[in-house]
Parts: sequence; structure tokens; C-alpha cells
Amino acid sequence: MKTESQLSQPTNATAACFDRLARDGRALQFKADDGPRLERLQSRLGDLRGLRVLEPGCGAGPLTAHLSRWVEPGGAVHAFDPSPAMLQLCRQAIGGRANVRLTEVSCEDATWPAGGFDRVICFRVWPHFTMPAVVPSRFARWLRPGGRLHIVHWQGRAALAAVHNTEAALAGHVLPSAEAFAAVLRDHGFRVVTAIDTADEFYLEALRE
Repeated sequence: MKTESQLSQPTNATAACFDRLARDGRALQFKADDGPRLERLQSRLGDLRGLRVLEPGCGAGPLTAHLSRWVEPGGAVHAFDPSPAMLQLCRQAIGGRANVRLTEVSCEDATWPAGGFDRVICFRVWPHFTMPAVVPSRFARWLRPGGRLHIVHWQGRAALAAVHNTEAALAGHVLPSAEAFAAVLRDHGFRVVTAIDTADEFYLEALRE
């Protein structure tokens, strides 16, 4: 069985690296041809109207603005990131939308209420968490019973690792297999209901039981 420490590779330089990428204009933003992927993701997430959504590692906010619209009416998005430069871009992306709360904090230091969320959506953020041992337990605590965790990457694991290896601070940030995720999440009260782990994409959805 995989251990929690194998779900990401911690590095103290991660937040500083993303600050630099944001300042250099290399923050990940959606491209013109990402439309079909975004539509597919929306379909997989299902009806988010009225739900409380937590988005760890929101970065420059390409998905945050869409989530803000998808939870209307009555829903809310709580997005957070440890990189102040990325959060500044996220503020620009959401344009002051009232149903989004942004916080500069890491997943490991966040203190969200127990059972406070219906969904946790990790978009392009795993495996950048700096203390992997606490992350699954935090998500289990923050989600209500019946809530869902989504882990989303628009690249396969090998392609993602190749991108990370172009940055010294991110080298070795390897996304585990769906099988490895399932083993660890099961120990924290999750049941994986969807797992797509191909050369082209990674999508995992787990139910908080």
C-alpha cells in the first residue's frame, strides 16, 4: 500500500517558484483550445448550484472564475493559495465577484471548519502540497459526509512530470497513480467513484463517506 508521503514531494521553494512564474507572465491560464476540456470538466463536476466549493492551490484563478459562475445562485467558492503573486492574478481573474473568498494560506496551515464544504476541487495543484501527510486528512475533515473530492489534471502523469522537471523547484513533483491515490484516500474515509489515469489526462473523484 502506498503511504501518504508518496502522494507528493515536499519542497520549501514551491511557493517562491510560483511567485516567480506569476511575475514572469508564466502563470497557467486557459488557452483557446481548452474549451472542450472545460466543458468536459463541468459535466463531470455536475450541478454545483448552491454548493460550497473549496479550491486549494487556485493559482492565477483560471478555474476560480468559472466555479464562481457554476455555483450560482446561492453557492460560494473559497479559493486559497500560498503564493501572493498568484493570488493577485486570481483577484484580477474573478473581477470582484461577491461569491468568491480568496485567502493567502497553504493547505497545511488552513483552518477551514469541519464539514464546511460540499466539494474540494484540486485543479492542477497536486503534487505541490508541502506536507503531504496532512492533506488527505484535511480534506476529509473539511468535506461534509457525502461531499466529493476532485483531483484534476489536463495532462497525463508522465507529461506533467516532464513539465515540472523544467523548473528546479518543481523537479520531482510526480503525480501518483490513481491506484495509489485510492489506497490512501480509502484510509481517510473516501471511496473513489471515478478514476481516469491515461497518457492524456488524470481525473479522480472520491466520495467522503
